Amino acid sequence: MTPDQWREMLAPTVPRVSSFPSEGAKRDAWERLHVRIMALLEDPLLWRPGRRPGCWWLYDRHRDPPPPYRQALVLDRMGELTNTERRALRRRGEVI
Repeated sequence: MTPDQWREMLAPTVPRVSSFPSEGAKRDAWERLHVRIMALLEDPLLWRPGRRPGCWWLYDRHRDPPPPYRQALVLDRMGELTNTERRALRRRGEVI
């Protein structure tokens, strides 16, 4: 995968123009790499509590991703927000 494709996989939103040659290629890449990508998000240097990659929303939850500023609230309502994320959000002053 190219650096642009990796960035697209990690982004909390879906870009208007994809760096993948087709939607199928993007979906295939997510299927192959989603466990690795989600593990990367647990790294404290990369991790953004209360957010998920746009591909997670599209392919794992079958919905468009909400705007990044609303993701924590939506994840909480879906039962997807972890206790670790909840604590980190409270430390940052974001109340869930």
